[in-house]
Amino acid sequence: MTNHRLRGVALGLFALIITGCQLGPSVLYSGYPEYSQTIRDIEDEHMLMNLVRLRYLETPVFLQISSITSSYSVNVDASASIDDISEGATSSGGVGTGYSETPTITYSLPETREFFGRVLAPLSASQLGVLSLSGPAGFLRIGVKKINRLANLNMYTGWQAKKPATYAEFEEALALIEELEKEGTIDFAIAVAFIKASSPFDRLDDTRAIPEAQQANMEFYKNENGKWVAYVGKKVPHLRFSSTSDQSPKAQRLRELLGLSEQQYSFPIVDGDFASTEKKRIAGNQVAAALDPAAKWEQVSLQNRSMGEILMYASKSVQIPEEHVEAGLTINESDAMGGLLTIQSSKTTPKSAAVRVQHKGYWYYIRDNDLQSKLTLMRLNVMLSATVGTVPGSQPVLSLPVR
Repeated sequence: MTNHRLRGVALGLFALIITGCQLGPSVLYSGYPEYSQTIRDIEDEHMLMNLVRLRYLETPVFLQISSITSSYSVNVDASASIDDISEGATSSGGVGTGYSETPTITYSLPETREFFGRVLAPLSASQLGVLSLSGPAGFLRIGVKKINRLANLNMYTGWQAKKPATYAEFEEALALIEELEKEGTIDFAIAVAFIKASSPFDRLDDTRAIPEAQQANMEFYKNENGKWVAYVGKKVPHLRFSSTSDQSPKAQRLRELLGLSEQQYSFPIVDGDFASTEKKRIAGNQVAAALDPAAKWEQVSLQNRSMGEILMYASKSVQIPEEHVEAGLTINESDAMGGLLTIQSSKTTPKSAAVRVQHKGYWYYIRDNDLQSKLTLMRLNVMLSATVGTVPGSQPVLSLPVR
């Protein structure tokens, strides 16, 4: 009888141990949201701190979280006892389970030359155009210097924001884009455009001058002289007008502001240097379309800011304490973001802050109910990730085992 009872207790303990060892999936499931939330908070605080540093003309630092690893261990304590007393054998058993976690976070510092090369290079029309598929006016307002002939805010001597002569029309155009897109009168989409990739040649079976690696992505057409020309398909963002736009005064006003041709409904979004309208005018020794209010555009031509410029502009939204201006720590400057971002300062810990950091004895923060500023901060993070990305050559600088 005693052996049977002992075997029963042992089997029960084994079952409990097995149950305890299955804690892993549930622990991982419960831990993931916390890691996700923490990473998001770190990215927001990192961006905010760099904007504050730039406001004080200090060098920003761009650490990247290169890896997060975590190991889990399950601890099981089991006990059993059997007492043989005169009234009969009795048995008892117990099991205790628990787990421990050992996370390790590795930070990396991007290779400086490669990283700042990307930060200082102007955004391409394809990069900004793709981002503009989601909230076009917001990304254009942040990232573009000029749309066709309409200029956004610029910075000149002393880093003071100046309003160009066409800035009011620039703002009007972006407001119309927002309204017309909501109405369904216009939209932004990706379409394939074919770009000439070769000089004319006589025979289609003689493409030796074209690398084989490129031929798979090419299409060949005859030109007006009967010669073959190779074209490469490229995905290009487009601004598209619906047929109902012909009866829309707002759509016609947008065409007028951007100087768009009345004969087209779809306009490729391209870099200013590659705009066919500009090429034709330069070849014909005409005034550049970007400087001629009467010019008609066949495309939407963008001259874009670099990510470095964007961050510098955004830093002007930091409201600095007057005592820091008086002490010469920075200068009082105009907001260069057109009210898209407001970063407040406080000597005491701010309440209801969506994100906050400390610098030079003050808290800098974005209020939790300031939805426009939260949206702009999110867009800045998205633009930095999309345009800079993971820089090759990054080296781990710090690995922290968290206990």
